[in-house]
Amino acid sequence: DTCCFTGGWFFFLGPGQGCVASRSSLSNDVALSSTESETMWASKMAQQSAFIKQFLDETQLFKSVHFEVIEDSRPMINAHKKSASASKFRHMKIRYHYLRQLISDGWCSLVKVATENQLADLATKILPISVTQKHSKRILGFRD
Repeated sequence: DTCCFTGGWFFFLGPGQGCVASRSSLSNDVALSSTESETMWASKMAQQSAFIKQFLDETQLFKSVHFEVIEDSRPMINAHKKSASASKFRHMKIRYHYLRQLISDGWCSLVKVATENQLADLATKILPISVTQKHSKRILGFRD
């Protein structure tokens, strides 16, 4: 009814660890493409990641903190490799270009993952039982 899309993300401190933050909800804005919707949600996740990074930097629990945005959309990753003026997303609201800034500052990187390994799909769509169980175990920090 609203033409908004469901998005979500999970945040982990390291491989094999359980999820420490997550979100799944309808977007506030209407996206013109699936690539744009992926960008909007990745930017929201990057904002939360920046808060977590600042907290971890202040506590000095780790030598350095760098996070990866795990993404299964090749067009979204390619769009962030271009400058904002050269990409087709210059029409997007400024707040959704935050991820682009964090990448250029070296705080994070975009990493391509196969669609069948994308944990965020658990927060956005109905999946087969076997995939739901596999992703749920990873979110809880259980090892295979």
